[in-house]
Amino acid sequence: MVLKLLKYAMRLTATTALIGSLTYYYHHDIDKVVNDIKFYLNNSEHGFVPREQSFDLKISRELNGKANLETYVENYSQKLPVLIRQQGIMLGTPEYNYSNFTEAERDLLCKSYPKSQKTKIEFPKKKEDPIKRTLKRLYELIK
Repeated sequence: MVLKLLKYAMRLTATTALIGSLTYYYHHDIDKVVNDIKFYLNNSEHGFVPREQSFDLKISRELNGKANLETYVENYSQKLPVLIRQQGIMLGTPEYNYSNFTEAERDLLCKSYPKSQKTKIEFPKKKEDPIKRTLKRLYELIK
């Protein structure tokens, strides 16, 4: 009786581990099929990526030579960096984005933001350590 129960538990554990590992390994492919079924009857909005291409997008993370994290958005043919700017995130380099603008968009941007006007870009500040912040405040009170 105990042997049967033990065999059943081992079989159930092995099956669960196998299904879990296969799901983890093939997650991108499964997600692509589910989204293809979910949005089968829908078309892409004008100016957005085609429906089929949107399912190939994925986010990848890499460490650079300084051991810092870099984030990219990839599809089957391109790898665009995700950069932070004053108003939020930007995909791709400024040169890449400018090259993809239409002539009307380029005229509008060049007239709105002349090159001679230099703007200071402020990046989001890193969160300060709460202990360090408290010690600084105490030090300022003692002064």
